[in-house]
Amino acid sequence: MLSEFLISRFVPDHANVENPAVRLGYGTFCGWVGIVVNVMLAALKFAGGGVLESLPELAQLAADESSEVSEASLAALQELL
Repeated sequence: MLSEFLISRFVPDHANVENPAVRLGYGTFCGWVGIVVNVMLAALKFAGGGVLESLPELAQLAADESSEVSEASLAALQELL
């Protein structure tokens, strides 16, 4: 599976789940995956908004995109603290 491959690449000693450092590695990995996926979704929504012809729909997509990016930024900031 893709998740097993990624975990084995990015979480050192991934099999030792009793170790608090490994558990922190899992949490950090999941956090970064969530941030990357949210940023990609926000970019797709924003890019798709340029295709729309109606201004209200475009404004709604832009607002949704900025919300997604702000959530991702907040998650990244929380990860650093």
